[in-house]
Amino acid sequence: MNPYDPGTAARSDARRWTPARQLQRNALRYVVICLFLAAVNVCVTPHVWWVLWIVAGWGVTLLLEGIDYLCFTNNECHERSKTE
Repeated sequence: MNPYDPGTAARSDARRWTPARQLQRNALRYVVICLFLAAVNVCVTPHVWWVLWIVAGWGVTLLLEGIDYLCFTNNECHERSKTE
């Protein structure tokens, strides 16, 4: 296997950036960064929970991304709606 072969690079890029893996990476990034920001919030301003705004806003976008993956990328919803 030649790492400089353009075909090898294209195959590895195709495996790396599947929608499911991208959703998993975004969810992991969400959890790690929100936990870090919660720790900063507790240490710096424990009486004001500003981190909840970040968790809620980012959580909504992650939820919409998950719905998009399940219904449009995965094509299960489209196949179900066509048969009904």
